[in-house]
Amino acid sequence: MAEVRLDNVSKVYDGGVRAVNDVDLTVEDGSLLVLVGPSGCGKSTTLRMVAGLEDITQGSIYIGGRRVNDVLPKNRDIAMVFQNYALYPHMTVYNNMAFGLKLRKYPRHEIDSRVRDAAELLEISPLLARRPKELSGGQAQRVAVGRAIVRHPKVFLFDEPLSNLDAKLRVQMRVEIARLHERLGATMIYVTHDQVEAMTLGSKVAVMKDGYVLQIDTPLGLYNHPVSKFVAGFIGSPPMNFLQGTLVQDAGAVRFECKDMTLMLPEGLARSVRSHVGQSVHLGVRPEDIHDRAFFPEVDEQNVKVLHTEVVEPLGAETLVYLRSQSSAQDIVAKLDSRSSPRVNQEFRVAFDASKAHVFDGKTEESLTYGAEDGGAASG
Repeated sequence: MAEVRLDNVSKVYDGGVRAVNDVDLTVEDGSLLVLVGPSGCGKSTTLRMVAGLEDITQGSIYIGGRRVNDVLPKNRDIAMVFQNYALYPHMTVYNNMAFGLKLRKYPRHEIDSRVRDAAELLEISPLLARRPKELSGGQAQRVAVGRAIVRHPKVFLFDEPLSNLDAKLRVQMRVEIARLHERLGATMIYVTHDQVEAMTLGSKVAVMKDGYVLQIDTPLGLYNHPVSKFVAGFIGSPPMNFLQGTLVQDAGAVRFECKDMTLMLPEGLARSVRSHVGQSVHLGVRPEDIHDRAFFPEVDEQNVKVLHTEVVEPLGAETLVYLRSQSSAQDIVAKLDSRSSPRVNQEFRVAFDASKAHVFDGKTEESLTYGAEDGGAASG
């Protein structure tokens, strides 16, 4: 396997459209890096530049310490799994997996050994005689992965390989890919727009927007220490709630005030944001940090609010509740314990755990607390 390094990599298309901007990142040998972001953020273009399917406008890409800017895709020793699987419809599963090895003139006995080993690893041995039209989506996805495995490449590249599967099968295949990574110890780069996939798969996750890498960190590092409002809102499900208001200092304490709500900030958080007192900020609170008051007695009473219940979504182990204050048109989502029993069109007392809140600059939307706590990580 091999380390992959991108140094100041950019991609500019004809007409001056910048798809990727000054990307610096390193995928350590044997690790799995996930590139995540909304559609059009440049993640697939970045992957295709690593594969050699897109020319690089600026910068350098290294695979295993070797600069590969001018190396043809077939000579980069990588294997790519595409979104549409790209299986040959007239070939059997066996021949689809063996085709790349045949082109490279591998001995027949070695081809057979590699194909059958990969099929056993992916539990598709009974399917080797079938053709793609006889496979389910999950089986076709396994075949595409198997075709990559038989190559024994230095690096595996995955371009949204699960996007065509239904929700249940996506969960199953996420587990399979994570298990495969552990077994192979392979270097992998995985592209997705699904932040749940990113959080559950990646050793490290790189969040992209408008062609820039905003932050690279472990999944929990991104969740607990987002560098900006965008990262905070993109990572986590349901997304973080944001309230726009002002910081006010009163007798040494700092509180957040918006149109119809005041929240007291704990001392640790107040220390980090005191220099922005009097300025406009965004306060971010995750749905899981808003609790039913009845089951969260330790909260500061000033952070208990009575809100109107708009929608209740019972999910079994938890309940999502969409709340709204009397004069605000903004929904606030709370992820409550299943013991809670809010009712639609009634008032409900919720407790905001301000110790878990995040504060972002009202203009730049950069975090005012990032790096102030232990565990802050480097941004891209």
